Amino acid sequence: MAECELGELSKKASSPSFIFKAPRELRRVNESAFEPQIISIGPYHHGKPHLEAMESQKLHYLDSTRQQPEGLELYIDVYMSIEQFVWDSYAEHDLKKRDEFGAIIVLDGLFVVQLFRKVMDPKLREENDALFKQNLNLSIVAEDLLLLEKSTSFSKEALIFFSETEPRQIGMLYEDDLIPMLYKEEIIIRNDEHLLGLVHDNWIPRQPQPKSAPFHIIETSGLEETNSQTSLSKKRQQAEGNRKKSPVRKVKRRVPRLVIRSATELSERGIKFRKISECCLFNIQFKRGILYIPTLIVDHDTDRMFRNLIAYEQFKHDISIVRDYAKFLDCLINYANDVALLCDCGVIENRQGSNEDVAKMINKLNEYVYLCTENFHYSPIFIEVNRHCGRQLTLWTVKLRQKYFNVPWSWVLASISAATLLLILSFLQTIFSALSYFNQSAR
Repeated sequence: MAECELGELSKKASSPSFIFKAPRELRRVNESAFEPQIISIGPYHHGKPHLEAMESQKLHYLDSTRQQPEGLELYIDVYMSIEQFVWDSYAEHDLKKRDEFGAIIVLDGLFVVQLFRKVMDPKLREENDALFKQNLNLSIVAEDLLLLEKSTSFSKEALIFFSETEPRQIGMLYEDDLIPMLYKEEIIIRNDEHLLGLVHDNWIPRQPQPKSAPFHIIETSGLEETNSQTSLSKKRQQAEGNRKKSPVRKVKRRVPRLVIRSATELSERGIKFRKISECCLFNIQFKRGILYIPTLIVDHDTDRMFRNLIAYEQFKHDISIVRDYAKFLDCLINYANDVALLCDCGVIENRQGSNEDVAKMINKLNEYVYLCTENFHYSPIFIEVNRHCGRQLTLWTVKLRQKYFNVPWSWVLASISAATLLLILSFLQTIFSALSYFNQSAR
């Protein structure tokens, strides 16, 4: 038994895994964000009591598969042919469940296949299908399928097998507000992919990010940036070489800080916010003192969605745009008044509750999250925003305008008119007083 376990562990170490359990630190901040609400897909949450009710729905879909022309056997053959691939895709294994793993992925895989087919083609839905009778449960299942720990494994073979239509129609299971990228004409599908990865890879901008040397990290709960020992040693060697060659003065290069002021503070410094109609949530621009930001819809599932995408990125390491976007929001939003300002501008659409709740949710997104300082997606925007705020002339102009000219013109005109009238009346009173004096003197 021990040799068997060692063999499995050795095989796991050499195989590419892409379905992980959420890091302990991230789970500690909000454990419910990584827990399925209604259905278990895959081995990680299989057998939990509160998920047992949906097992009967899976069996119902299994029975309905037998009545289809291709039959149940064809599905089983396909899934069993990729069973080892799916097993290897999970980063953590319960070796005691190895024997039943095949049955789990067949039942769960068939459920997902049939669910997508029924969503795409209403003619396939039975009258007694509880999921489509209760839209609430269907939406919860759709949310559960996007969790990091239970995302369905999609190899190209499986995608081609079950999808008689284009894969982008998977987006029909979700609201357009939640995942608009799955409605694009062309989507990216990789071999080592699951549904959460499919969503991530097709939501982010297509332009490639610059590749950097070592992976420098900072923890966003603080604002201090740290460099790797390798980078520091190289800089020391270069500095020593420069000193030996010539007495050139060493210039210290400033690294931009990954921080900007809150929305309220930026507004006080003359920066304005404008919403833009953009399919990609992460395409933010800064031009001529205006931040152009796509509208973020905040509802009950926003925190859950972002936490799973952020956790996914921490395992991938090659891209961090969702983490960077969360950092951008965390900088803009400190308190409820920041949320109120962004709501007034149309940058945030609050469907969750109070502005204070939204602020707390945004601030907690960055706890125990690590950022790559060299590849930070919004570095150019942060630099320009900080440069704009640092211009004293701009600051003085804004203060002068707010202090002396932040009054409605109707009030200004009324004040000028009143002052002019008082001057005229005073002048007339002086004339009448003088005339009265001269008349008395003449008598």
